[in-house]
Parts: sequence; C-alpha cells; structure tokens
Amino acid sequence: MSNLSLWHMTHDRSMWLEDKNVPGVISDNMNNKSQVKVKTLFSLISTGTERLVCSGQVPNKLQAHMAVPYMQGSFGLPLKYGYSLVGTVTTQKAKQQLVHVLHPHQQTALVDEAALFTPSKELPARRMTLLSNMETIINAIWDSESLLTEHIRNNGNIAICGFGNIGALLAITLQEKGAKNLIIIEENKWRRNKAKSLGFECIKGSDTTDSFQLIYHTSSSQNGLQWCFEHASLEANIIELSWYGDVSLSLKLGHSFHYRRVRLIASQVSSIPLNKPLESFKSRKELACEYLQSDLYDKLFADNIPIDQVPSFFASLRAGELPNGLIWCIEY
Repeated sequence: MSNLSLWHMTHDRSMWLEDKNVPGVISDNMNNKSQVKVKTLFSLISTGTERLVCSGQVPNKLQAHMAVPYMQGSFGLPLKYGYSLVGTVTTQKAKQQLVHVLHPHQQTALVDEAALFTPSKELPARRMTLLSNMETIINAIWDSESLLTEHIRNNGNIAICGFGNIGALLAITLQEKGAKNLIIIEENKWRRNKAKSLGFECIKGSDTTDSFQLIYHTSSSQNGLQWCFEHASLEANIIELSWYGDVSLSLKLGHSFHYRRVRLIASQVSSIPLNKPLESFKSRKELACEYLQSDLYDKLFADNIPIDQVPSFFASLRAGELPNGLIWCIEY
C-alpha cells in the first residue's frame, strides 16, 4: 500500500509523490503510542496563501513564521504544504473519529494524538475544512470588536473589499452576527453575482462614492487596498486580512489615508491578540466550530477536486487562471 503527498517541486510544477515507507503502510501496532493514523477525506486549498507558497514567493524573513506542522521540504522548493485536513482516525484507540488537523495535502497522515481536533459540536466533514480559515475571520472580528459591535448595534454600514474565500466567509459570519448593512466590493462579475445570490449587496468599487468607518480588506490586491484608503471616513479602521508574500505594493498614502487619520490594522491568524488573554488556540477553534454550524457556509464550496486533477489546479492557481469558484477542497 502506498501513500500520496502533494509536493510543489518548482515555482511552476506540483505533483503527487508516492511514499511507500510512511503512513500508508504503518500498522495499527505502532511503537509510538502517542501517534495516530488519519485517513484523509478532504483537505482545503487556501488559494491566496498557497498560490504564494507554491510559486516560491514566501519572503526569507517570514519562512519560520509560515512553517506549518508536518511540513516537509523548504519554502525554496520542493515543499509539502497545507494546513486544513479532515479525515477519520483508523488506529484502534479512536477508530472512525472525525478529526481536523493542521497537515499538508496527503492521503493518509500519521500525527501526534495531541495535534487532533475533534469538534465539540458536530460538523459535516467538508465544512470542517473551513476551521482554519474561520480562525482568520475570528481574529479579524477580535481586531475590530468594539467598532464592529457599535456598527451592528446602530445598523452602521460595513464594507468588505474582496469576495474570495476569506471575504465570503467573513460576509456570512458578520451577517450571522447581526450585521445588516454589509456592502461588498468585488470587481469579478461571477463573484459579484455569487454574492448577490447569497443575499448580499455587492458592487464594483467605482460604483460608490460612500465612505466607511469600518472596512475589511480581503482582496490581496494593490487596487483593493487603495480603494479602502480612498473610501475610509475620518479615523476609520481598515482591517487588513490579505497577505502579499514577497509582492511589493505602490500606494498613495499622501491623500485621504493621511488627512483622514486612517488606521490600517494587520490581522493575522498565527497568534492570539494580546487583548484576548483568556483565549487560546483551542478555544478559538471551538469558537470557529460554533460559527460554522450554519448551512450557509456549504454554499461557498466549488466542486471538489479529484486527486488526479490537483497538479493542473495548482498550475491554474499559479497562472491566475482559476475557474469560477470561491473555496476548493481536494477529495480523497
């Protein structure tokens, strides 16, 4: 029996590699009793991050911060990467238990038992892959908590710039929390129509002159961030959820950003905000599980990607030529 792992070999090539010595052929009588074997059902492709990773665009200074559990290789490539895998435990101590684990894309994973997350509330297997990205959403909510609470209470206008996987997750989550006046900015026609089909107001950036006190930026684009600066009201907060890797941006900071005293707040998932001392990675993941109870999140998934189509998917991702869709999972 063999076990396939997805490797990014060079900046323009990904492929499945077969390893005949690890997880796929390890018996249930393993010497290390703290490890368990997980048969993968789905793993989520975080398209924004993984496009930069598989293209070799992770800055040298950030490589230690970007490393994920069970990653192999290096960001200089080749590399085995990924961080949202869902499967069933096949070892005897917790057989058939559905779990989430931070692990690269792989058919079968051998992991420490402590690395497994079993939700306290039941979730469908595919939706469970959203847990890692939902933690990003939770950090953004925490990073804007007082202003967001005020806007929800007073029915204030909130803008989300970008309706990709993170923007869509954020929009549904804010709506579920009671935000009634969400305005989504999206340049892609298919994504605009998708947002509208979910009941959101979604327009092109050029279609509004309004300004906003609270803006979430998720488009990972220079133009998107510039739009946020130009549509921020006095002392507005822009919550930046995008990650740019080694890409440089050219922005006009001498215009409205400066004279309106706009705050740009970086929101990043790898740490818990200091103003949340009672929270932990485990409690945040439990909260993510609570948020994901809504069936609405299932409407964000594109068709699952079969194993044999994954290398070509990553080729399209590198080239910026993905098919229409928001969130993709590999189905094993």
